[in-house]
Amino acid sequence: MVLGYEDDKLETKYPAFRNLVREYKEGILLFDLTQDEVWDKASQDSAGIFNHYEEIKSQFMWNDRLAYTYWVCEDVKVAKKISKWVSKEKLDKLNDLLGAENPLSIAVQSGTSQQKDDDVLSVLWNTSTGVYGPVSLTGGFGVIQVIDFMPSGPKALNEVKGLVIASYQDKLEQAWVKNLTAKFEVIVDDSVKKELFNTLD
Repeated sequence: MVLGYEDDKLETKYPAFRNLVREYKEGILLFDLTQDEVWDKASQDSAGIFNHYEEIKSQFMWNDRLAYTYWVCEDVKVAKKISKWVSKEKLDKLNDLLGAENPLSIAVQSGTSQQKDDDVLSVLWNTSTGVYGPVSLTGGFGVIQVIDFMPSGPKALNEVKGLVIASYQDKLEQAWVKNLTAKFEVIVDDSVKKELFNTLD
């Protein structure tokens, strides 16, 4: 009972504790409001996300790219067969060949590459789509299929969705703060401000 009484009087007897409790409660309130007005709204508003992406997509641009598949193997004969079957679009023959070989002796990589001077694929930028190789590499042979050349353009929404949502959250937060500022007058208590600054010194 005594402990309960003392507990009820903590905020009255100890101003620092009272301020800490108030700060905690206000922090929880601000967190809940921000979650409702900004975070949840941004993540759940698919139309808003798309419209915001359309507004800012010029910030997320690809350079010129090429799409490719790249095979590296130890045996030049295997590399020549890969080049032959890919050139003739005989995917069944290619799959049979890859299935018959030791999987550790052949590496395959597919993807896109932006133009860079130091990129191993940079020599292909002045070519056309097609199959190139075998070319001699350190410890093996390479075959490259250039599938497509893609001009510079904005990245797709699914490629930058996290960044777009973060930007959309910032936009919603700024609009929310602006709306609150228009509705409610901001009053600064100079004496409290001075006291606070003194405690920081």
